[in-house]
Amino acid sequence: GNRWLFVSREGYIHTFDASGKELMLSTPWSLASEDERQASWRVGGNQLIAAHVANQRLFVLMHKGGKYTFWDPAEEIWVYDLEQRVRLQRIKAEHPATAVRVSQDDEPLLFTTFIGGTVLDVYDAQSGDHLRTVEELGISPTFLQIP
Repeated sequence: GNRWLFVSREGYIHTFDASGKELMLSTPWSLASEDERQASWRVGGNQLIAAHVANQRLFVLMHKGGKYTFWDPAEEIWVYDLEQRVRLQRIKAEHPATAVRVSQDDEPLLFTTFIGGTVLDVYDAQSGDHLRTVEELGISPTFLQIP
C-alpha cells in the first residue's frame, strides 16, 4: 500500500508513509532490546523482512554475529506486531535462512531459503510451526517471490 518498511543494518525499522502529498518518516523503532544487542543479535540475509498486510505482522531474519555480519544467515525468525511495534514470537529456523516471504491469504504460510542451500522451509505463519521442507530446490536460491 502506501506504507513502506525498511530495516537498517543496525536493526531499526524505518517506516515511510506515502499516502499524502509528502513522504512522511515515522520514528524508527528497534527490533532488539539492549540486552539482545549486547548478546549480538542482528538482522541478516539478503531478503530479510516480510510483512503480512492483513495481520500487520512483520517477519525478520535474525542471527548472532559481529558488526559486519549483515549477510549472514538467520538462526531465528522474529515476528512483530507492526501497529504495537512489539515482538510477538521467535521462531527457530529449521535450516539457515537468507530469504523470507509470507503468503497474504487468511491462513498464511511463511517460507525461508538459504542462498548456499538447496531447500525451502515452510512454516505456519501464525503458530510458527515448521510444516515441511522441500528438498532439492535448486542451486543457490537467492530470492523468494510470492504472487
